[in-house]
Amino acid sequence: MEVTITIFVLFVVQTNANVCNDLNGVCCANYKMVEGVCQPCYGSFGVNCTMNCSTGFFGLGCRSECHCKANQLCNSKIGCVDICGTLGYQPMYGILIGISIVTGTVCIILIIYIINRRPGNRYY
Repeated sequence: MEVTITIFVLFVVQTNANVCNDLNGVCCANYKMVEGVCQPCYGSFGVNCTMNCSTGFFGLGCRSECHCKANQLCNSKIGCVDICGTLGYQPMYGILIGISIVTGTVCIILIIYIINRRPGNRYY
């Protein structure tokens, strides 16, 4: 029985390869031509992968459904991803920006103070 399953799997792969690249160089639905080879649609579907996945679906031909947690979003190509990773936000950036603003403000105050302490620059 294992031999039969192996032959069946090879047959399916071979058949799929033939269907998705015909003699005219046209790919079947859910595939698109990339450098002369039909590549599967991830995050899209249809002829030449022209249709985007509906909200909540992802993967090859948009056949998989997302079941994301509260802190995740559904990425049309790979499925559920953390919101922080998707938006590129890192909490450390906020801290660094705050420190930079405070440091810059202190420097400006010091420069103004030093300029006003010089003997000829006093305004009476």
